[in-house]
Amino acid sequence: MKFFKLLSLLFISLALFACSVETADSMSSKNITSENRVSQNITIPQIQKKWQLESIDGTPVSAEINSTLAVDAQGQATGRLACNHFFGRLALKDNMLKIEQMGSTRMLCAGIMNRVEMIVSSVLNNGSEISLTKNRLSLAGKKHSLIYRADR
Repeated sequence: MKFFKLLSLLFISLALFACSVETADSMSSKNITSENRVSQNITIPQIQKKWQLESIDGTPVSAEINSTLAVDAQGQATGRLACNHFFGRLALKDNMLKIEQMGSTRMLCAGIMNRVEMIVSSVLNNGSEISLTKNRLSLAGKKHSLIYRADR
């Protein structure tokens, strides 16, 4: 009986979050002003640092969700999706970013952590348009947009 209550609670939580994400999808995450945007083709050395996920589809990410992206000089990408760590080779061409041969740990995530995990994984794995300001990295995927800030 407790199992069914827990399962019901999980589905209700996911349904409520899905409704709020659809509303957030209509919000624009492209608040980057044109004078701060880097207009040339972005290269690996420009993004070679550790980035902290700040927002998804214009909605701020909770402080309890530690989602990161780190890029090294050889173009290796590592980080944390939400509860799982990932790694792969960064492909960057014509301001399109994709993590190829992406692998990750397989810890079970629940609720909001699982939703963030799926969105971040999809944007990184399926490719996204990249734009850069002084301390913000924006990734616009087919369905979702992520904004990372440079880690201090």
